[in-house]
Amino acid sequence: MASKRGKKQPQRKQDPQKGADKRARREERQRLEAEARAKAARKARLRKVALGSLGGIAAVALAVILVVSLTGSSPEVEGVERPPELGRDHLEQGEAANYPTATPTSGPHATGAAQCGVYSSPLPLEFAVHDLEHGVVVVWYRPDLENDLLPSLRTLISQWDSHVIVSPNPGISDRIVATAWNRLKRFDSVEPGLTEFIDTYRKRGPEAVACNIEEL
Repeated sequence: MASKRGKKQPQRKQDPQKGADKRARREERQRLEAEARAKAARKARLRKVALGSLGGIAAVALAVILVVSLTGSSPEVEGVERPPELGRDHLEQGEAANYPTATPTSGPHATGAAQCGVYSSPLPLEFAVHDLEHGVVVVWYRPDLENDLLPSLRTLISQWDSHVIVSPNPGISDRIVATAWNRLKRFDSVEPGLTEFIDTYRKRGPEAVACNIEEL
């Protein structure tokens, strides 16, 4: 009986197409795994950046809270009046406004603003209100008290180089009325309180526009 030992088994022929498909599947799997790793790495980086940003935002928020708690909101002058807001519309050229008082602190106004400084004749209210919108403080005084008040008012506003107007106003009964945007206070003389009013409300209008004080 012949021995089967050492008899070679017939080799199976490999299908080239199957081999190519297998390699393609392996390469696709490797590609997907690489994309997944890259995506995970991107998420980790974004998470790190987000946490860092949140930390920065939290630090800024904490700083703001500390500043507000220590300094409070924008300062106010004791006894200041806060007239109601009358809007900020622009008037047509040459149109007059119908203000409820002789010292308006807001409302419709001229398209142009007045130059800052000391006026010898009454400044039109429509221009004054536009200046208030720019953060200017307008100090009105009674014209019949010009000899008494004007020299001191000129000296007073020499402390600042911008955003202050002094003008006579024939419509007021008080000696001096200081106005800012939605703020007003009456004074009997050129006193330290008037300086405080100007320091407090100057440049606090809803618009930040330059207004240097000039000789008029």
